[in-house]
Amino acid sequence: MLQLDTGLGTHFTGLGDVPHTAREAEESGFGALWVPETKHDPFLPVALAAEHTQYHSLASGAGGVA
Repeated sequence: MLQLDTGLGTHFTGLGDVPHTAREAEESGFGALWVPETKHDPFLPVALAAEHTQYHSLASGAGGVA
């Protein structure tokens, strides 16, 4: 089965947006969530997304797929 990934993009305004955005992406059926390294260290948003979703694939360009 083909699964598409999505990302937070560079438009997210803060870490408070991450849980809601990650849950929306998961509920929409995306297979993985990517986090940009443009505004924050990518590892904190990945940790927040992991805390609030059941994703098995969370990634950033800096840290690879977790």
